[in-house]
Amino acid sequence: MPDLEQRVGQRVVLEGIVTNTKCPQVQGVDAWGLEDYRGQRVRVSGVLRKSVVTAADIDPMVANRGAGTFFSLDDIKYELLK
Repeated sequence: MPDLEQRVGQRVVLEGIVTNTKCPQVQGVDAWGLEDYRGQRVRVSGVLRKSVVTAADIDPMVANRGAGTFFSLDDIKYELLK
């Protein structure tokens, strides 16, 4: 979904394969709670949130994924697709 920035604060619906990463994602959006569905096709919906992490925000003594812009879903709902 290339227009994530424009959808922040809105309810969105995404379909895709849950990534096999520490933080599961669907179409580049964090989908915490879907850890058990990695590799499976799902439809997720929720309110899109954006967080920006700068280098100054990072504590080098704590594991993190680094600086960047990250998207996640609040009030997430999901269904498995065949």
